Amino acid sequence: RMTSHMGNMGNMGNMGNMGNMGNMGNMGNLGNSDGGSAPLAERQGLPLWAAQAVTIGADGTTTKVQAGNPPADASLAGLDPLAAAWQPKDWGGQWKAWLALVEFSATGWRTIELTTPPAVVPGPELQELVRLMQDERADALGEIVAQDVLYDRFAVFFLRPLRITPASHPKTCTLLHVAGLIGLMATMHFKKEYNLARPSQYLPALNPPVAVPGHPTFPSGHAAQSLLMAEFVLEAMTRSNTALADSWKPILHTIALRMGRNREIAGLHFKSDSTAGYELAQKLMAHIRGLFGANGAGYLNQLFDDAKAEW
Repeated sequence: RMTSHMGNMGNMGNMGNMGNMGNMGNMGNLGNSDGGSAPLAERQGLPLWAAQAVTIGADGTTTKVQAGNPPADASLAGLDPLAAAWQPKDWGGQWKAWLALVEFSATGWRTIELTTPPAVVPGPELQELVRLMQDERADALGEIVAQDVLYDRFAVFFLRPLRITPASHPKTCTLLHVAGLIGLMATMHFKKEYNLARPSQYLPALNPPVAVPGHPTFPSGHAAQSLLMAEFVLEAMTRSNTALADSWKPILHTIALRMGRNREIAGLHFKSDSTAGYELAQKLMAHIRGLFGANGAGYLNQLFDDAKAEW
């Protein structure tokens, strides 16, 4: 009997497959408007393109497409109901964001200056990271792991409170992509300029629970990107309803602050890194409003105008 019970335990291994279902959650984060990330299964012997073309009537019965449009024995491969031209609506949100990044990169954003970081890592900052590791890391670990990804994944922490999806607010989600890309490019520029070591290089015992990124610590990319995301949403809201933006601002800013602080709790960033990330985001936003404000021009300005209708 004991042997039989142990054999049944082997079936528990199948439960591991259920973990793969967690990956489906990634599909609902910022989303791809060009088809999503789910794999598309198809019959090996009868792919869709080879299927008989039919129409389905009001009574649910099917009728084969008749001769001449195309011949009755033609498959879907013979149908071409759309013009073979790329339409503006065909652009996926994340690729529209790259167009905005190309436009933004040509502006004078590199003239932005950040408050000079500490010449030597201050003892109090390092001591505070030790305290955070001991007192708060266990409780924050779930958020730390969930946010240890690129911007298109941790954007979900904005989508959920706002109660929006890529389907309901596609223009706003495109703005989140733009904010993530601009924040990423700008932080990499300054990281290379300052070239400061990570906290765990000074104190390996901080033992971050996630991989230490392969780039310098100052400024914090998560802090810059998250606050820039918040500001992009607020800009779209402001163009539609100032009162709405005012009510959401403390909520969205608090989410951004929480993301930056989680990186400190993880031992990946100093407090000064986060502060510099927020400073960079605000200066980037000021630069953007100066160039692409409500009375401005350009592709990014158009994206803001398109998104305001969603609010």
